[in-house]
Amino acid sequence: MKSSVPVRTSKSVASSTPAVSSEREGATIFEDRTGTDRLARPLDELISYLYRAENFPDGAWLSTGTGIVPPDEVSLRDGDVVHVEIDQLGALSNTVRIGRSHWDYLEQR
Repeated sequence: MKSSVPVRTSKSVASSTPAVSSEREGATIFEDRTGTDRLARPLDELISYLYRAENFPDGAWLSTGTGIVPPDEVSLRDGDVVHVEIDQLGALSNTVRIGRSHWDYLEQR
């Protein structure tokens, strides 16, 4: 069965410019953008290290982080929303939740 999930090689995202932003009550409290060209090691080199350690016949996800760090005065609070967008790949948004009560559903399984 063919996967409907897009597969991206290091070559197809090599020129990506990841963007991160955070919102509080609808207002942007932080935003920044970087480029994969600013990684300390080239993507091909990182991938070569990954495959030295293990065999991944179905592929693998290599997470390098974004290299974007908000200043100290930006601390996330319950209800803040963090957005990450990567060219050619897509976007992800998560709402910050603080406290154990937000995880109770995991114990009910």
